[in-house]
Amino acid sequence: ADLSNEESTQLNFQQEAVTQNQAQVKSDDATAMLQAMQRYRFTHENTLRVRRMLQDTQQQELPTTPITDKVSEGIAKKIDEDTIVRAARRVLERYQNAYRQANTLTTDKQLARQLGRTLAEAYTAGVKDEDCARIMTRLRTRTRTAEQQEGKELMTRTMATVRVMARRGVSSTTISDVIENGLQHDYQAREMYS
Repeated sequence: ADLSNEESTQLNFQQEAVTQNQAQVKSDDATAMLQAMQRYRFTHENTLRVRRMLQDTQQQELPTTPITDKVSEGIAKKIDEDTIVRAARRVLERYQNAYRQANTLTTDKQLARQLGRTLAEAYTAGVKDEDCARIMTRLRTRTRTAEQQEGKELMTRTMATVRVMARRGVSSTTISDVIENGLQHDYQAREMYS
């Protein structure tokens, strides 16, 4: 309260600079992608947006590779930079949603990361949020009373099956119906195998 507005602004600026330096992306893929963005002549604003996405991704312990891959793909295809940034944002949101969903199933961080990655890939292949929500609700109900190892296997195999079905072009609604039906009929992990 004793700081003047100028001192407070300066302090906030210094704290933000420290935070940015601590959260800087260090991966070789990200560095190569940022260099490609410079060569492609991304605006400063769009470059900052992508950097923030990568920093958010790291802070949330999400994989950065899907974002760097999406940006690199857009550059390789010579897509407009604004479109590339929007596509990268959609990828980030997809992973955030997938990991959030996975965290509702388990407190095991390693398992949640594995399930989140699998679910994000299922989203990429066409699974819709509402269909995923139905599957997750049924899966939570089934695993709530299951033995720990049995529950882990059921979650892992169920989500792998969802991903495989989506990649093979099965509609999201059909995937949800089939998986829900299997879970409702007490299918075990081995029966959910993809």
